[in-house]
Amino acid sequence: MSDERIDAVAFNLLLGARPRDDGLTDASPVSAGVSHHRRPTTLEVDIHRGLELGVLLRGEQERVFQDFSTTARAGDVWLSAMWEPHAWRARVPGTQAVICTFLPEFIGEESLLGVSWLTPFAAAPARRPKVSTPQMRRHMLDIGKELHREVVSRSPGWQSALRIGILRVLLCLIRQWESPQPRGGGGPIYASGLSRVMPVLEMVHADPGRPLSLPEAASACGLSRSRFMTVFRQTTRLSFAAFRLRARLAFAARKLLTTHDTVASIAADAGFVDASHLHHAFVKHYHRTPGHFRQQRT
Repeated sequence: MSDERIDAVAFNLLLGARPRDDGLTDASPVSAGVSHHRRPTTLEVDIHRGLELGVLLRGEQERVFQDFSTTARAGDVWLSAMWEPHAWRARVPGTQAVICTFLPEFIGEESLLGVSWLTPFAAAPARRPKVSTPQMRRHMLDIGKELHREVVSRSPGWQSALRIGILRVLLCLIRQWESPQPRGGGGPIYASGLSRVMPVLEMVHADPGRPLSLPEAASACGLSRSRFMTVFRQTTRLSFAAFRLRARLAFAARKLLTTHDTVASIAADAGFVDASHLHHAFVKHYHRTPGHFRQQRT
């Protein structure tokens, strides 16, 4: 399979991603596991409400985001933001990784070298911190193996050990990172801010086509309209309108991939005025028409 074909498949998968129930709740804000693949795998897509941090322990894994892809090797680390579509596949036999998915409150309001621990997750995928030296790679492998032992053993205090391990990984990454200007500007990101807007994030992803006004969104989060707009932009680096549009377009793309409904019908289901409205928004964001996108489905 050529790189161009892989890119097309990845693009289709990411736009058509369905959110996965990661099982995270206020009472259980972290989930962790170990992936081990005896043979190469096909590209799989994932999207979930929690943040994700993974450490590759051995082998090679391709990681794909909407506008960025990379190959992770032993000692590499990846970060995925909340509700961010991403795809992955094991490229060689024996690929193994330890993966932690968690809500912001699991870590809390920590600051690392004067930077909120959430800041790397808010950067665009291509600009997020990465392993850059052999010494750093060895250090990440050591931490990854410790996380692996805690995840497998589930000994008393294992979740506390995970929290400490995640912070150690993030500290190591931030030490070597020149933080870019966050997407959308705004001030520092706080876990409490993400928690405040979580109700509306879940509402939008549960029913993207439902008209949801700014006053309704603010009310669902228990905030005034002006405070909601400030907190939402600060924590997601997007306006509420831009976030809703992105979710509606992803919903429309999924319908294009999985149904034979007309473009007009899909536009109505996704909350667009008509097929022309969907067409213009789709081209602006994804640089192809709905019809062209549908023709490329696999």
